[in-house]
Amino acid sequence: SLRRCCHCRCIRRHQLRSISSSSTKTASVAEATNSTSWELKGSSIIAKRPTPGGSSQRKPGVANPSWAELKNRFATSALPMVGFGFMDNFIMIQAGGYIDSTLGVRFGLATLTAAAMGQVVSDVSGVLFGSTVDNAITRAGLLKPSQMTYAQRRLPLTQRVSLAGAVVGVIIGCGLGATSLFFVPDHKQSEAKRKIDKLKEILSNMLRADDIECDQCIVYLAESTLSSLGIGGHDFGGETEISSNSDEKKIHLQTMKNSSPPSQQCAQDGGSVVSNSSSSDRKTICSPIHGKNNTLLGVVEFAITRRNDGAEKSFGDGEEQLAKITARHIGVVLEHCF
Repeated sequence: SLRRCCHCRCIRRHQLRSISSSSTKTASVAEATNSTSWELKGSSIIAKRPTPGGSSQRKPGVANPSWAELKNRFATSALPMVGFGFMDNFIMIQAGGYIDSTLGVRFGLATLTAAAMGQVVSDVSGVLFGSTVDNAITRAGLLKPSQMTYAQRRLPLTQRVSLAGAVVGVIIGCGLGATSLFFVPDHKQSEAKRKIDKLKEILSNMLRADDIECDQCIVYLAESTLSSLGIGGHDFGGETEISSNSDEKKIHLQTMKNSSPPSQQCAQDGGSVVSNSSSSDRKTICSPIHGKNNTLLGVVEFAITRRNDGAEKSFGDGEEQLAKITARHIGVVLEHCF
């Protein structure tokens, strides 16, 4: 009986151990099954178990960086982006403005096209000289070497601080680069100069073709005409000298505010005014420049001044009619060529 009792106890102890071992294996299999992802590749099913302490979780034992280290990380990320943003915006504005005032005027390019071409120049410069900016900042001693470990630099907190520094740096750099707008010539002024030069060229060609014998030709334009052409009164003025045969003719472009008394009378009466008196030191033919609906655009004045040698010179009989034709042609140019 004693032997039988010991034998029974051994059997029960063996059964308990078997049950405990099987339950442990079942629990571990269930845990592994719940945490395992399955992937189907062809006709096979592959189990993928996640790595403990993935990249999204902070590894145990990695201390958060100190406040001083985070500030240094912010500055390290911000300063290079300040240089990049400044170069990018500065070069784009300068190159775009230059292209707009040269190629844009010559080929009629839109302002956005010139800006896009300036952006290309800016990006190429960034690729070529980006490392130069970083090296200059490093040599200047503006950046302190980081004391953080590799694990600390991979923390989400550190990465967010680096991103914030880069964003703030590029905003400050682009703002500083935008100050170059103060040094870009006004597009309106360059466009006004282009129109004035074109008008002078057209008038020079017209005077070469006419037969009016004069020493001087002055075109007075009304303020409404200047406004319609996009030209301010302060942009207008000057003269262009041309040679016709052996005589020298000068073309003057002025506003009606600076017009002579015969031109003012011509603008008021709306007809030609001829002052061809032999006793006068200055003989003139003034003819109004009309546009559509008989709108006064200005006055063209042909003048002959008394010479130092005392020789008399006056206008011929048909030159008043030539002055009217010239004024009509100038009106067509003003309305259709600008």
